[in-house]
Amino acid sequence: MNQIEFALEKVASHHCAALLLFERENADYFSQFVPPRALEMLTDQGMARAIEALKTDMLEREGLYFVAVIGDEIVGRINFTIGGDQAEIGYRLAERWTGKGLAGQLLETAIAALCKEYHIKRLIARVITSNLASTKVVERAGFERFNTEEGGGERRGFGGDLVSFERWLD
Repeated sequence: MNQIEFALEKVASHHCAALLLFERENADYFSQFVPPRALEMLTDQGMARAIEALKTDMLEREGLYFVAVIGDEIVGRINFTIGGDQAEIGYRLAERWTGKGLAGQLLETAIAALCKEYHIKRLIARVITSNLASTKVVERAGFERFNTEEGGGERRGFGGDLVSFERWLD
C-alpha cells in the first residue's frame, strides 16, 4: 500500500475541537471494539478536561498520547501507558481511514517517537478476537501472542477472547 502522509502530534489543548469531532463521528464504529467514551467526555468541557489529564500524564512520564492529523482533521490517535521499561498501546483510527494501511503506519511512527523519549524494552497490545483488523495490524508490526484470556472480550461487552500481544525492542 502507498504511504499516507500525516502529522503525528502529541495531544495538546489546541486539538480539543478536532478530537471531539473525531470521537463523536466515530463513536458507533469504535463501540464495536472498545467500551464507549463517557458522555461527559463527548462535550467541549469534558474533552478539554480529558486532554488536560493526558497532558498531566505526559508531564509525569506515565503516558504518551498522540493524534494523527491530515490537514485539519484528526484521523487517528494512539496512546502509550508507560510502566517502567514497558508500554501498553491503544489506538483508534477513523472508520473512513481503515483498510488503507494507515493504522500500521501510525503504529510504527508512534513507536519510533516513543523510543526517542523513553527506554522501552517491551510493548504490549491487547485485542479482542472479533477485531480482526487490529489483530492483523499488530501482527504485521511484529507483535507476537503471549496470552489469551478466554471470554475476555465477552466480559468487556464484546464477542471473543482477549488476546495479549508483545513486541520486544532493542
